[in-house]
Amino acid sequence: MVSFDEARAILSDPELAARRDTYFERMQAVFDGGADDREEAFVLFGAQVGVEAEPGKDFQADLEAAVCELAAEADLLRDEKVFRPLIFSVSAYGVHFVDRIFGSHGYAAADESLRYVHNDIGELPVPDVDNDPGWRIVREATKAFLAMDLAVPVFVGTCMSSALNQAMNLYSERFLLGLLDKPEGARRDLRVIVDVIKQLHQWYLDTVPRWQLQGAAPTVRAQPPGYGQIDGCSTHLLGPGQYRDFIAELDEEVLSLYPKGGMIHLCGNHIRHIRTWAQMSSLKSVQLSSVANEEVEAHVQGLRSDQVIYVGPTDVLPLERIMDATGGYRVILAADIQPPQRREPKIGRDRTSA
Repeated sequence: MVSFDEARAILSDPELAARRDTYFERMQAVFDGGADDREEAFVLFGAQVGVEAEPGKDFQADLEAAVCELAAEADLLRDEKVFRPLIFSVSAYGVHFVDRIFGSHGYAAADESLRYVHNDIGELPVPDVDNDPGWRIVREATKAFLAMDLAVPVFVGTCMSSALNQAMNLYSERFLLGLLDKPEGARRDLRVIVDVIKQLHQWYLDTVPRWQLQGAAPTVRAQPPGYGQIDGCSTHLLGPGQYRDFIAELDEEVLSLYPKGGMIHLCGNHIRHIRTWAQMSSLKSVQLSSVANEEVEAHVQGLRSDQVIYVGPTDVLPLERIMDATGGYRVILAADIQPPQRREPKIGRDRTSA
């Protein structure tokens, strides 16, 4: 393992930073017009290290150790075929960070009574975000990382999820019932939740340099600078009208904070929402994983021609099927594979912007 001083020098290497920027320029070309300067499809598979910044922990030693660990992976960025960004994360409580701000301890709580909030739908208390202990320590650790002034790594903060995901984390199935029998209360609580999420996003936008800021899981979801991200995992629980009427506008609000819009992560059955996503101007890409991988053809056909699809081959979704659907255009292949040659897709989709 390299020393901390050596690690800082490696992660400040202008040549490595230039390689990262060249890849981001190629990726932006995929977003802008469906093709960069290569005949091969774009492949992304990054390397990420980081720290868990939680109250009561001294994060400084962890920061330095993680910087050394990331520097040891620096040569990955020299790959001429696959974009392997070096990623540093500062996070806490996994996907349950926002839950904690609202008083829930998420699924990790040993005591079942701590897993969900107990107020009625429509009465979710407005939290004091700035003084939340978890958010305070995450901010301190983020600023400590930024003070190292490393020119090479991109940065990802703690998971901010989405309004619907957080409502489900806080209420479980009670929220689905609330959409039916207490719709105005559900709207009110969604507004409270999304305002908190937007406050967190805005802090990162105001604090982290634009070239450096990424959304969640950038190993397979990295986007060019200027794009944000939300999680859409729970959308598979809603009908198309419910998502359109209760959630879509809130997701757009979050993505609209970013200069170029952003991505939604999907991991369930989501075909019924594609029409709504095609109408969301701030939604620039979708990332398919798990069950959603199997819907790749529906997304290719149903989304706008200026929306990019992130997807990687799996046992049930071979690379050949992805290439049949996309031809290697308007797609980021998010997997540790060598890039295939672009070709004519077998299903119709305009390869240029709408």
